[in-house]
Amino acid sequence: MVIFLIYYLIGIKGSGMSALAKLLISEGHIVKGVDSKEHFFTEKGLNINIDNFYNMKLKPSYFYIIGNAYRNHKITNYILKMGYNYDYYPNFLKKHFKDSFWICVSGSHGKTLTTKLISSVIDSKYLIGDGSGGGKGKIFVMEACEYMESFLNYNPDILVILNIDYDHSDYFNNKEEYFNAFNKLAYKSKLVIANGDDRYCQKLSKNNIIFFGINDNNDVVFTYYKGTTIINHHAIKFPLYGIHYAYDLAACYAVMKELDIDILRLIHKIKRFQMPKRRFEERNYHNKTIIADYAHHPTEISFLHETIINRYPNKKNCIIFEPHTYTRTITFLNDFNNTLALFDKCYLLPVFTSARENKNIKLDEFIKSSLNYPYINFNDIKSIINEYDVILFVGAGSIYNLYLKLFNDNIF
Repeated sequence: MVIFLIYYLIGIKGSGMSALAKLLISEGHIVKGVDSKEHFFTEKGLNINIDNFYNMKLKPSYFYIIGNAYRNHKITNYILKMGYNYDYYPNFLKKHFKDSFWICVSGSHGKTLTTKLISSVIDSKYLIGDGSGGGKGKIFVMEACEYMESFLNYNPDILVILNIDYDHSDYFNNKEEYFNAFNKLAYKSKLVIANGDDRYCQKLSKNNIIFFGINDNNDVVFTYYKGTTIINHHAIKFPLYGIHYAYDLAACYAVMKELDIDILRLIHKIKRFQMPKRRFEERNYHNKTIIADYAHHPTEISFLHETIINRYPNKKNCIIFEPHTYTRTITFLNDFNNTLALFDKCYLLPVFTSARENKNIKLDEFIKSSLNYPYINFNDIKSIINEYDVILFVGAGSIYNLYLKLFNDNIF
């Protein structure tokens, strides 16, 4: 492999790109990059100066790694025009880790947590969707996202499929297209470890599959009761309640079993396990519990509610939700209305569109009239917080910055 003096990452604040930056730095490389001025949670631990698109210092000696969201950006066109050395994120990973044993963690929900679980019990290099990257060893563990079928760039030695629940309707036109993407990746993988209780995972055409779940016909069977998961006669207590965490633990155990790693290592590691960034990130202030979570799909929000009612059964709660993308919000309008109704109270922020969509005032108005909850701004939050015991800031967009602003401004 050719080693270049400096790697320059286009879109370095993206979850996958920032994780890669940290991994490259841990390998001893020099890393620079460019992104928007807005602060992202993925910057934590990335102690380098980041250019913005108005002060870039591009040089012929750099090797450019282009994030998926910037394939058609003007900076990419410039790099190609100048003939600079470059590669796109997925292809760079294939080349850079070509001699590694690949474990890809996929699924609609739980990828980030499960990737962190697996990388915490296996000596490996890793890329996690909360922007974490690093590690050592011959094994490479990565979170593999289905958006735009980007995970089809890889040929995993072990593929984990946690669940298949229709999402990314801005790219996949229907549930069948969405399922087919996972099925294609299964074909490209040497071994698949999949959720045997998931009706779509059951339809996978791949022959070499290990199924995990609570039903007795699975290869790896677990039971779950009030936060405790029992696998192979061992009781594992996860820090948070919710059967979805039990499925993540079972997937991790199935990978460990395949690699001949004792379950006692998982039991030992789970005692000090820390949740990934923006996954049930919890802070307390004057008897108030403030939680930030990345959930942006109705199913994920229902998982979050399950954890809340078990962790705080007698506490009055409210959710402040920032929808993520117009297409997802419109596709699942009824599901969002029903799921958000599970909480004692719900408040909304405007849709976060990101680089995928242009701002659309008509769609904003349509969503406002279709979601049956009041909209708020930052100035409303203080009075809202005073009314509740548990307050959740939920969404995959900029709501996390609002969560942090509460503590920085000390408005309580």
